[in-house]
Amino acid sequence: MDRSYVTRNDAGRARLAQLLDRLSDRQMDIVVDGWPIRVHLAHLAFWDRFTLLRWRETVRSGRPVPVSVGDPLTDLINDAQLAQWAALGTTDTRAQVTLAAAECDAHVATLPDDLVRAAQDAGLDRNLDRSVHRERHLGPVETALAAGG
Repeated sequence: MDRSYVTRNDAGRARLAQLLDRLSDRQMDIVVDGWPIRVHLAHLAFWDRFTLLRWRETVRSGRPVPVSVGDPLTDLINDAQLAQWAALGTTDTRAQVTLAAAECDAHVATLPDDLVRAAQDAGLDRNLDRSVHRERHLGPVETALAAGG
């Protein structure tokens, strides 16, 4: 059973914490790839929570592994949430992204082997390995900040 995603999640969460430690409130408003950094962080919190709730429902109900939302629907969800993410203050955003990452990572680390195997067999590793999504946002943010943003 490959549970290497637990280590990657831990590393991704540590990377997130390091970013939050050095990120000023002013920098939270720097726009990277069309969104202020704080919106990227609120987006990460939302999708970690969404993933956590899908896993909890899977464990509770015994239904198959949660399916991927899919790109067209994902884009619509992101667009619908954008105003709420933008309305969060920097303190709330910092707290929410930290808590959501910790809760999601803790839950997927303790999933039963049969659910982990089913997710991996179905190619849904991203539902386990949250570092993949975090990298998609933290990488560009860190690059922008290093460039003097």
